[in-house]
Amino acid sequence: MATITLFVEHTASADVYFRIFNASGQVFDFSDNSFDTIAGATTPHVVATERADMAGTGRSGYTATVDLANVNNSAAAQFVVKAYDNGTPAATDNPIAPASTNETILPDSHLWIEYGELGRGEIIVGAEINVKSTAGSAAQVAVWLERNGVKLNIDAIDASCTASAVLREHASASNLFTLNMVDTDIQGDRFEKEQSSPAFVDDRQYEIVASITENGNTHTTTHSAVVIG
Repeated sequence: MATITLFVEHTASADVYFRIFNASGQVFDFSDNSFDTIAGATTPHVVATERADMAGTGRSGYTATVDLANVNNSAAAQFVVKAYDNGTPAATDNPIAPASTNETILPDSHLWIEYGELGRGEIIVGAEINVKSTAGSAAQVAVWLERNGVKLNIDAIDASCTASAVLREHASASNLFTLNMVDTDIQGDRFEKEQSSPAFVDDRQYEIVASITENGNTHTTTHSAVVIG
């Protein structure tokens, strides 16, 4: 997971703070890492620290660090960051107006955040199968979620996440079997389960359609695997 530093340039000796809004217009509550109305949130802002050396005469830079995993640890969503000047934050405060003397909030006032990281990544469902030669024809199936090639901690993302693996033999018009998995099947950040008597045929290729559902988001990726007798 990543952190970002929000930044805005403003007049020196001000009381600057930031707010983060989601696409529904709710504000991020830093007290419990949820989104709510400004009136309903306990701490709907983060106070910025003045950095006098970042600007010029009568000017200062103001920064605040935010853990992106607290803002959004699920699929990609857009958020808006605004800076304000008021020692006693209020719902009626107006944002610091964009001007030539006020540098843009960094990294950007519009943020894409997914799985605690900044920006959109490539999300795929990894999958593999293995036939246990020492235990007859039982098949071991593993399914996991990756972002930009890095395995995600799916159980931390959603404690009620689920997965499935649908296998079909090459040239067959029907599926061989479907293996459904729940969060209790997670070992080492991936779903692991066995299918007894899968009816594999030696020296055949199989298609695996692997899916993971977390927080209402379903991700599906198709793979090929070979069963060697």
